[in-house]
Amino acid sequence: MGNALKNDGFYFETLICPNKEVFFCKKKGEKMDIQLDKESLRKNKLLKEDFIQRKRVPVQIVLDGLSNAYNIGVIIRLCEAFCFEAVHLCGKTPSVSSKKIQKTSRKLERWIKIYEGSTTSETIKTLKELEYRVYAAEISSESKNYARVEYPDKKIVLVFGNEKHGISSEVLNLCHQTIHIPLFGMSNSLNVSSAASIMLSHILSTKFSDFFDTDNNLES
Repeated sequence: MGNALKNDGFYFETLICPNKEVFFCKKKGEKMDIQLDKESLRKNKLLKEDFIQRKRVPVQIVLDGLSNAYNIGVIIRLCEAFCFEAVHLCGKTPSVSSKKIQKTSRKLERWIKIYEGSTTSETIKTLKELEYRVYAAEISSESKNYARVEYPDKKIVLVFGNEKHGISSEVLNLCHQTIHIPLFGMSNSLNVSSAASIMLSHILSTKFSDFFDTDNNLES
């Protein structure tokens, strides 16, 4: 902590952080909150060799023919950040080797299992045989509000469809349940990576909030 200068009840202080110096003002006794830099964040991460052995949140994602590299990369990055089990790139979804996907995912696909080559139907059937509960993210005649669904405590799969055509009826009828995000504006839908962020964050926080409570990650 640097020197403090008092002025009309406020204290102007300089906080020395790794690689930068932060100047700010606060009232006496007020708690300080500053953004952590990359070096500080890395101190709270596992070593690479330990992370490889780390348990994973029992959630898998199936991408049914997504075409936009940005959306695919964002979803992969999100799933890696949440430490989910795997992402399945099915149908006409581009390969994870795509440079455009890797640019958006920040090459984090190396830290999460990525499966390619199977059809969406084959993948869902296999996951159901492994006793996963499969949810299709789609607005349909039978879909329910994602926030009002009671998800299991383990083995969850979410399926996200093509940006233009969504999820086919064949795939919808293979899933246990169809879920949607309520929209109150004039829009009929959300970008698929935005929808994935909302739904996956909800599942993580409501069903697996204490999954890593013994680990040394930054948690509230």
